Amino acid sequence: MPYDAVPLPGSRVREARLGFSAFLRRDVGNGCGLARMLATTRAAHASARRMARTNATGRKVELNEVEKEVFELLLAAAKGDGKSTTLRCAGGWVRDKLMGKTSNDIDIALDNVLGKEFADAVNAHLQAKGDEQHHVAVILSNPEQSKHLETARMKILGEWIDFVNLRAESYAENSRIPTMKFGTPLEDAIRRDLTINALFYNINQGIVEDFTGKGMDDLQNQTIRTPLPPKKTFLDDPLRVLRAVRYRARFHFQYADGLLEAAREDDVRQALSDKISRERIGVEVDTLMKSWNPVQGVKDFCDMNIFEIVFAVPGECLIKRYGQRCSQSLELAWEVLEKLGEEYLTPEERHVFLYAALLLPLRNQTHMGPKKKVKEATYHIIRDSLKLRTRDAEAVVLLHNHAQKFKNLFAVLHTDAGVPDLSKSTRIGTGLLIRDLGHLWRACLVIAALLQDPVTCPIEKADIGKEPLYKESSVKEVIEVCKDVESSIVALGLREAWKLKPLLDGKTVMRLLGMDKGGPRLGVAMAAQMEWQLANPEKGAEECTKWLEEMFAQNS
Repeated sequence: MPYDAVPLPGSRVREARLGFSAFLRRDVGNGCGLARMLATTRAAHASARRMARTNATGRKVELNEVEKEVFELLLAAAKGDGKSTTLRCAGGWVRDKLMGKTSNDIDIALDNVLGKEFADAVNAHLQAKGDEQHHVAVILSNPEQSKHLETARMKILGEWIDFVNLRAESYAENSRIPTMKFGTPLEDAIRRDLTINALFYNINQGIVEDFTGKGMDDLQNQTIRTPLPPKKTFLDDPLRVLRAVRYRARFHFQYADGLLEAAREDDVRQALSDKISRERIGVEVDTLMKSWNPVQGVKDFCDMNIFEIVFAVPGECLIKRYGQRCSQSLELAWEVLEKLGEEYLTPEERHVFLYAALLLPLRNQTHMGPKKKVKEATYHIIRDSLKLRTRDAEAVVLLHNHAQKFKNLFAVLHTDAGVPDLSKSTRIGTGLLIRDLGHLWRACLVIAALLQDPVTCPIEKADIGKEPLYKESSVKEVIEVCKDVESSIVALGLREAWKLKPLLDGKTVMRLLGMDKGGPRLGVAMAAQMEWQLANPEKGAEECTKWLEEMFAQNS
């Protein structure tokens, strides 16, 4: 049978219908009237018929040659194993292929064997053919990382393939960790986060299967919908709230009726706060922030009243509502960055910049950290609330702490006459600042320029409830400042000042000054040497040596 998607066979449609009806009676019928249950069932039937027509009129999964070869190998392995296993591609791969996108995220759902068993069957098939076998990595169950069942992973023809069995799940009242068991395709589909992620591609039959009855339509209509009523889906696993936000932002889709309202419910918000680990929240947020539409996602966090849950400040901070201001700050920064161009910042710089822009109104908030040291609340948000890297938290604090210093230099680097001050003092001050910032100096330049808009003003307790909107004119003004200041920095020859190496290394300076070992005096000498270099870019090591000897001779 060809691998292109074909109309769903009648028997498969009936299986989907009967399975969904049985599920409604068993699991969703509580509190639902008969009319509602029948209406839902009829909707599922109608959707299955529409899906068949859609497939028949050209909605196909177009496989590339590698995928065809991989699937043929898997089918041969299943046949040799003799267990009549049905192989289904699940989730994101199916969605992306139907959207005409490439995908390397191939997850194979198995109906009657565990992932490791089937991976071993693949190796047995390869051995029988005289081909090289592949290492099988077993990823153990880890619910905190959303790995609820053991997964086997192996590389086949250069593609990483994950094998896991179809599963059904149920949740305890106060946990997002489900009880898992082997499940049917329907049970596996309805336990997923969204209908567009609940589609299967049946490799055995070469067809797309939509057991929720809504996935194909939602993909066509660009809709984010949960397979079950949204509140039930969210209470079962509140992480799905964040995933719904992320996928809407990623694909520019709309929410189905009732989803936003369900996410706002107090018990859903409380469950998100109580049941989800900070690591998992951080993974979802960081994926959103690395996407090309983070502003929409952050706005949705505010609309759902969960921003302060996601980006939680330390308990000592008295501010309680700050999401709207932070969202506005990010939106302003995003518009500026889009107009400056994709190449203005590297991906790493962009990543840190967006967090710094988002949290800019919180830059003056502090709390008592470990060892009774005062720490920035923004550091706490990045490192503790989101569990992201220490280096990211430190970089955000660095940008915040140096932004005002950079803004103070605008008086000499960005003048009304358009003629910057190119004096030695300007070179030294600007060069040292750029050296402190390293490769993040351009990101800090934009952050500094953003400070002129009221929306980025530090939030204090008295500001709660005041939500200024950023001025449309600010975008143009910020861009103008950034371009002019950068031109001045280029004219000063300081664009790569952070890469500048001392003309004289530490050992040479110690010998010149008659020092036996390093210490504070050496640090002072090296710092003085760098200032001299910045002020005298045209001079070399010989002149630096003479200046250094004379200076320390006078001060000895």
